[in-house]
Amino acid sequence: MLYIINKVIKYSPESKELSQVQEEQNSLVLSNQASRLLMELIKNTGNDLSRDYLLKHTWEDFGLTPSNNNLYNAVSELRKAISSLGITEKVIITIPKVGFKFNCNIDILPTETNTTKDENEEIKAISVKGKKWVISFFAFCIAAFVILYYSIVQQKEIKMKKSTTSLVEVYEKCHIYSLDNPLLHVRDKILDNVLERANFKDECKTKGYSIYYSDLKSIDDYVFIGACLKSHGDQKTKCFSIKYE
Repeated sequence: MLYIINKVIKYSPESKELSQVQEEQNSLVLSNQASRLLMELIKNTGNDLSRDYLLKHTWEDFGLTPSNNNLYNAVSELRKAISSLGITEKVIITIPKVGFKFNCNIDILPTETNTTKDENEEIKAISVKGKKWVISFFAFCIAAFVILYYSIVQQKEIKMKKSTTSLVEVYEKCHIYSLDNPLLHVRDKILDNVLERANFKDECKTKGYSIYYSDLKSIDDYVFIGACLKSHGDQKTKCFSIKYE
């Protein structure tokens, strides 16, 4: 806490410093006993305080030996300090045969402690770190998404390559070819996929098709069947494709 004496002098118990409110560079540091005495006077502003009370709370309570001489020296130090900083009227009044009274106005101001300053600086540091972390997190997410996207695209990409067809079967009017290495396939499996699942069994009885078969392992085991209706001059026309798992 900071204490303002008659709106002219500021007192900081923590630093034991007295300074002018308007010109803080005009300041002085009190001795330990004078600072303790001033704190007792401030806490009891306007009250008559006996010498015994001040000796106890300023010296005895701190494990020090009290004496009237120490009390008078501390009072003298305070009066000179207060006067040098601009308060000319007597604010520490002697009460004959009793003690002293602090006769002034005191305003109390909160002060920002070092702990509070450190906490504020720490909060600012955490805020900056938090912003950097958020930016880094979003950058990481974007990079991960791009990598994942291209890895999926590459996995799903069908590479076109030149294939050599192999005649597997002539069924009715249809010629069935394999686009893969025929050793990799079983003839019955091909015929079943083409004639039964793709429904070419009845079609081949009336129409002549050139049918091309392939297992597309590169796209999750799809079966691909392409069919072209034969025309005169062995020209392929009216082609279509079928794909299923």
